[in-house]
Amino acid sequence: MKRAATVVKGALAAPALAWWCAGLGVLLAAPSLLGGIQMDDHYLRMVVKGAPGLPDLGISRLDVFTFAGNDAAKNAVRIDAGLVPWWTSANARIRFFRPLSALTHYLDFRMLDGQWWLMHLQSLLWYGALCGAAAAAYRRVIPSVWVAGLAAVFFAADDAHGLPVGWLANRNALLTGIAGVLTLVSHDYWRRGDCRRDVPVAYFRFLGPAMMAVGLLCGEAAIGAAGYVAAYALFLDPGTKRERFLSLLPYGLVAGVYLFFYALAGFGIQHSGIYAAPLEQPASFVLHVVEHLPVLLHAQLGLVSANPYVLMPPRVQQVQVLLGAAVIAASFAVFLPMLRRNAVARFWALGMVLAALPVSLTLPSDRLLVLPGLGGMGLVAVFIGDVVERYAMDLNGLRRKVDRGVAVLLALIHGVLAPLSLPFSSLGVVLPGRILENNLDQINFGSDIRQESVLFINAPYDVFGASLLTMLSAEAMAAPRHL
Repeated sequence: MKRAATVVKGALAAPALAWWCAGLGVLLAAPSLLGGIQMDDHYLRMVVKGAPGLPDLGISRLDVFTFAGNDAAKNAVRIDAGLVPWWTSANARIRFFRPLSALTHYLDFRMLDGQWWLMHLQSLLWYGALCGAAAAAYRRVIPSVWVAGLAAVFFAADDAHGLPVGWLANRNALLTGIAGVLTLVSHDYWRRGDCRRDVPVAYFRFLGPAMMAVGLLCGEAAIGAAGYVAAYALFLDPGTKRERFLSLLPYGLVAGVYLFFYALAGFGIQHSGIYAAPLEQPASFVLHVVEHLPVLLHAQLGLVSANPYVLMPPRVQQVQVLLGAAVIAASFAVFLPMLRRNAVARFWALGMVLAALPVSLTLPSDRLLVLPGLGGMGLVAVFIGDVVERYAMDLNGLRRKVDRGVAVLLALIHGVLAPLSLPFSSLGVVLPGRILENNLDQINFGSDIRQESVLFINAPYDVFGASLLTMLSAEAMAAPRHL
């Protein structure tokens, strides 16, 4: 038994583990190459190709993440055409500023249109880069090399990453994740001052905020990187209190400039019913956090996925919220002794929670857990390592049995069940996409439909009409004048 443990620890401490983890992530998520384009992918394709057959939507072909603008006239056009439900507010706004992510989709649909597997290959390679960057972050922060390797393996095999890898429209989560992880790595190089001799430490002073800025240009979730930097200043930074505070200012400046431009340029959320706007609707945002955060953290640490939440009736959603809160409370009770004595564990725990706050403003889903997962897998690995090392010396007490039982359960969830599930979760968006395609095949509009109005009675779900029109337009097929 001891010999096997030594072999496992040696493998997890291998110098090339970052490359192995990148390969592991790519291998487990490789079925996504067969995913095709689904759901919102059709909308992105339609915008890039100029929305053929539909009224002018008044958005740039690089502004692909504008689902509803803050222009009442343009929203009226969307409602009249059927791109949004008829009950949509005229002042609704769902407009995200993600120019770098949008650029990757623009190149996809301009250069690779119809070659879906090549688009998925791009996402798969981004995921490999994310896994490698996460392995480097764990190696930097976690003192025990084999524990850092364990965290890296758990992260690469996390089935919560299936949708970001397998759904083209969710690629922004991978890009923000890479930039967020590199923000932390750069910040650690700067604050520890132990980078290579041929690279001045001052470079990393600017590289961290620069990487966070790049992340924000990929997606709003990159603001979660600031959570890890704040947790680092609290628990790991070797400087004085004043130096720790000053180290946060560049990131605050980046976030402030970004939010100012975001609001000034008309990006953001308003009257959507899906997202809460933290600045415009602080009370709604707090309510969303209270309801959604336990579901997200439970999904990150436990067995229950956050994905079914959106399909459940309100009473069942409340049960899932309470279950999540109970699991988090129990986990905190188990982790508490370790958190008291281990600053690295406190860092990962707080970083996970702070990174989950920004993604709590919308409906819970596993696809939101890329950056929170960095802290989640770090916390789980540190706990398992703590149990293995500490109880090798202390073999008595009820606490030992509880801790060892929890450690075995976490190892089973993240080391066995998650890698078995990731290949399937990477195809998780295919089923609803196939349902929409089958509906389109059954309708079979003729070319004379362009001047007609179509009324759907009891559509399967509210996005049916919007998805129908985007698929028709993306294929340059005849679409009804009104829907």
